[in-house]
Amino acid sequence: RLNPALGVTWNPSAAATMFATLAQGMRVPSPVELTCADPAAPCNLPNQFLADPPLKPVIARTLEVGLRARVGDVVKFSAAVYRSLVNDDIHFINTGNSTTAGFFQNVGRTERVGLELGAHAAFGALALRGSYHAIRAAYLSGFQMPSPNNSAADAAGNILVSPGNRLPGVPAHALKLRVEWAPDR
Repeated sequence: RLNPALGVTWNPSAAATMFATLAQGMRVPSPVELTCADPAAPCNLPNQFLADPPLKPVIARTLEVGLRARVGDVVKFSAAVYRSLVNDDIHFINTGNSTTAGFFQNVGRTERVGLELGAHAAFGALALRGSYHAIRAAYLSGFQMPSPNNSAADAAGNILVSPGNRLPGVPAHALKLRVEWAPDR
């Protein structure tokens, strides 16, 4: 599969770079996802590789725009915003019958929209780094997921995932701080 990418940069000054990228990425389902893709035969921690129903490849298209700059020789910072549309995203669907039984399934379209801010400052042997990430990750397609032990499940034991619902496991905010000391600098 051809995955095109296009990037442009502009340097309004020697200390600043503005950039934009448009890219497409793709991944095929992993062997464990393919091995355990049959809702009629959920797996317990898959350990065999057999043919289950095929899963579609996951295709992501991302647009990112940002700025990198420095102030003197001491401080550098960056800022970027992005939007990633993912087609045929794959999730593990737990059957609810056990904590590990389930199957992998294409769940349609998902979206990730985010902001990334970063800064780096060096003072001799000491360097400080910090970054902040905000992300809104949501489903764009609806589907039903079996979850009989969930209090939000309907009478049939299913949860309806609606467009706009948040993707689980993706933090809305992340802050990272790092201090480096290199005495030989």
